[in-house]
Amino acid sequence: AAGCHVCHLVAKGAELSPPQLPPKPKLPVHLNGEWLSLRCEVQPLGLFLARRLLFQPGNGSWSGWFQYYRDPNCKQRWFLLSRQGTYELAGPSQRLRGATKVNLRTLAAQILPQHRGIVTNLNSAAEDGRCGSRWSLRRTQDVTATGGCRLLGVSVPSTAYEVAHNELDVYGNALLFLGHADTDGEASRPDRRATAYETPLVQCRSLPEPSNELSGRPLALVSGGAAVRPLLLCWLPLLLQLVARD
Repeated sequence: AAGCHVCHLVAKGAELSPPQLPPKPKLPVHLNGEWLSLRCEVQPLGLFLARRLLFQPGNGSWSGWFQYYRDPNCKQRWFLLSRQGTYELAGPSQRLRGATKVNLRTLAAQILPQHRGIVTNLNSAAEDGRCGSRWSLRRTQDVTATGGCRLLGVSVPSTAYEVAHNELDVYGNALLFLGHADTDGEASRPDRRATAYETPLVQCRSLPEPSNELSGRPLALVSGGAAVRPLLLCWLPLLLQLVARD
């Protein structure tokens, strides 16, 4: 294509002499706003996940909604985990090029069981006082007072020592990459930050001022190969939830 420098480099390349493409510009880490999963994400123990994160720079707070499913299409809900806390940027990562260290502190957490199977598991864990009290289907329970829920690997208070990186996709949408979570069950430590990224999140919008307006919004993932503009993304969680409602 005329005027396409990258296209010209690729056309001149060969099997024994691959094209040397220019590196992507390095973007400063930008957490501000609401970020959504693009697709169903694979998790340990045969579970799948859709995430929504909200960072409010005005007061240094963050909230996360982690919707877990039992199927790879993210249709069969298992439970919803909500977290709230504070965050801070801790400088460039020495282990992962282009990443910035981020400390995510969880100060409160809630769990909404959405299947009878997880209700049974939670009630067994609650007997020793380490995962809330008596659980019921589709009733949210705050587990802050019991220090979280050991069964689900939730500790309150706790700090996740993360890494973050931003990129732009081909449509100009902002992407947020966070560190790939450990699966060995050990607590997060500053010297054990991730060296690889999870599936990226896409930004719905920026929030220049603190806002609590998102706290009651349903959660759903964003999927599809077409260009998706940020304004549309803001409405997708609500629209998809209405379409997919059981």
